[in-house]
Formats: sequence, structure tokens, C-alpha cells
Amino acid sequence: MKRILPLFLMGLIWTLPAHSTDYRGSVERAGQYNVAGLPSAPTIGWQVTLGDGVRAGMVEQEGILYVAALDGIVTALDLASGQVQWQYYTGYPVLAGLTLNGDALLVADSGGRLHRLNRLSGQAVWDHASGGALSATPLLHEGLVWAANLSGDLIALRLEDGKEVFRQDMKQAIGADLALSGNTLLLAAEKQIIALDLKTKKEIWRIALNKPVAGGLAVQQGRVFVATLGETLFAIDIAKGRPVWMAPLSSAVDVPVTLLQGRVFAAGNGGELQSFHAANGKPSWVGVSGGPFSAPVASKDVIYVASEDGVVYAFEGNSGEPLWEADLSTPLLAPPLPLKNGIVVANEAGQVTRLLPGGDDNGL
Repeated sequence: MKRILPLFLMGLIWTLPAHSTDYRGSVERAGQYNVAGLPSAPTIGWQVTLGDGVRAGMVEQEGILYVAALDGIVTALDLASGQVQWQYYTGYPVLAGLTLNGDALLVADSGGRLHRLNRLSGQAVWDHASGGALSATPLLHEGLVWAANLSGDLIALRLEDGKEVFRQDMKQAIGADLALSGNTLLLAAEKQIIALDLKTKKEIWRIALNKPVAGGLAVQQGRVFVATLGETLFAIDIAKGRPVWMAPLSSAVDVPVTLLQGRVFAAGNGGELQSFHAANGKPSWVGVSGGPFSAPVASKDVIYVASEDGVVYAFEGNSGEPLWEADLSTPLLAPPLPLKNGIVVANEAGQVTRLLPGGDDNGL
């Protein structure tokens, strides 16, 4: 179902070059975005209010922002103005991040259906019933869409027509985001991390952790990094399937970790953003907020997190120095989306806000 709704718009109009920002920056899901940082306090470019809150990760391509809300509606917004381009109704809340591939926009809903939309028109190309609720973000590799559900099914569909070409029961619920390292697919099934060879479709290894993984996996330089609800951060050697190091966390983590410049960043439910050295797991610095954080994201040397206290925080990645705060008043659980010019955030009231460079004197 596609429908155009009235627009609530305020602020500035900017002209943007063609650009693409996929979920968490890449299929490695490291949370890094190759765009300029926002080191000083921002100003509001525009704000648009959707019909329900947003928790899913947003994506952008060629000046169009894609947002999915808890009412099941996917909205395409013009990034320069905030104007609604189209809307599509999935039928169920969307918690998984959106995924882009060319003109294909993939949406996984909590009713268990995976939708491929034409990102330009909002028209459905196909949809597929996975057999269980979807909260893990789908991943694309060599023409196949890989998805996993809370019933424990790992499936692969052809991007072209949505035909299912692979299904395996992993025996445990899969709710955390998948990640890719070369031809190795990595997934978290409850308390286990599993590696699958995508060439042979065979399991390579699986290892048990201390507690379930509720966030997602992040890959860099042959290691997969993951935080658990058991307040532990793990670095695992992908080739060997063995932990390289473990580090204690201040509180449980139910969002993906982020990697930047040799550091790992974990956002805990206690309101702490902790930084560790990726090589050995030694603590680097800790930032504290007034509530649990969203998943952190990074652009250049700046780390951004949104919080349940309604504030967006920016930290310098190496030192942990607080750079700025932007108080938007309503809880923010969706991860911020870094762009070439500023960032976009979305809150529990359905308000999508574009933050632009503003300088120290006229920022929020």
C-alpha cells in the first residue's frame, strides 16, 4: 500500500550531491560512515513528524532519506527539505534497520515478512514470509538477501525475485543484526556466535558466550566484536573461531557496538558509553548520559549516540572529550545517521530531525 500524507516542515533547504549511506555504513556493520564529522553544536535544518515512533536504523541514498516506524509505515523524505516523497505500509512494526542495494530498499517487519521496495517509487517488488518475527537487519551478498528470524530460521532469497533458495533451522532465536567478513556470514543465535561459509552454505564454527546477544555484530580486520546482556565485550578471531579477549562492561548492552580508529565503543543500558582498544580490550574512556543509549555510530573521529533522556551526544573518538549535546526532549532509541552535512535523528514520538553544522555560537 502506498500513500502520500501531509507534510509538517520547518527550517532550511540545502542542495545535496548524490550519495549513499547504508545501514551501519557497510555489510561489516562496524557503524563507521565515511562522511565528515560534526564537531560543534548543530542547528535544526528541518523536523518532520511521522505517525509513530522510530527505532529502526535509517538509510539514505542520493538525497532521499528512508525511515521505518513502529506503525509499520516506511517513509521516503527529501533530505534537502524534509518533504515526503512516498509512504508504504508493511502491516507490522519495523524494528530492524533498513538496507539499500541500488534501487532496492529492503524492509523486515515484526510480522515476519521481508519486503523489497523500489526506493524511487515506493512500490513493492516482492514480499516474502520468513516464518517468524524479524528484528535482525537483512544483509545482501552477491545477489542474495540473507535474513534471520526469532523462530531460529536463517534464509536466503534472490534479490531479483524474492525466491527462497536456502533455509536452515539454527535451533535458537536470532534477533541480532547479521554481519559479513568476506564470504563468511556471522550471526548471533541467543548465546552463540555462528560462522557460515556463504560459498558452501556450511557452518564453519560456533562458540558459546556467557549471556545472549541482543544487539548486533561488528567486523573489522579479521575479528568480530560483540557485547552481551551479561555485561561482557568479546573480540573473536574469525579464522579460528576463538575469543581473542574479553572485557567487562559497566552494564548490559542490547545494541550493536561500533568500531573506529582502533577502538571499540559499547553503549550500556546504564547510560555509559565505553571505549576499548580493539587490539587488546583495554579500557580507554567512559562517557555518561542520563539514560540508556541507542547504538553508537561514527563519522571521521566523532562518535554520536542518542539517549532515552532525549539528548543527542557527540564525543571525540580518541579522547572521549564531550563535543556537544542537542536536547530534543523526547526519548531517542533509533541510532543517529551521519551524513555528508550533519546527521539525522528520530525519536519515540515519530519526529525526524535533521541537524546541520551550526557553530558554537548558534547551536542547540
